[in-house]
Amino acid sequence: PKLEMFSEVRLKAGEEVPFHIHEGEFESYFIISGKAMYLDHDKYVEVLPGTVTFTPSGSGHGIKNIGDEELVFIALIVKD
Repeated sequence: PKLEMFSEVRLKAGEEVPFHIHEGEFESYFIISGKAMYLDHDKYVEVLPGTVTFTPSGSGHGIKNIGDEELVFIALIVKD
């Protein structure tokens, strides 16, 4: 199956998913609540509820909760 992960992720204030690179798969985040700084390969972008990110195979990303409330997002990983 191509679906690798479809999961709700919750990060407390200050917590993060460190920068990592995807090979042979892509990952997308859908931000549900909270505020975060998203590292899109080599640039930082603030993300808020309703934001959708996309990281293609061969690229990398990370995300850090920069708000006072819990950051909640859906993470989707699909193999190439």
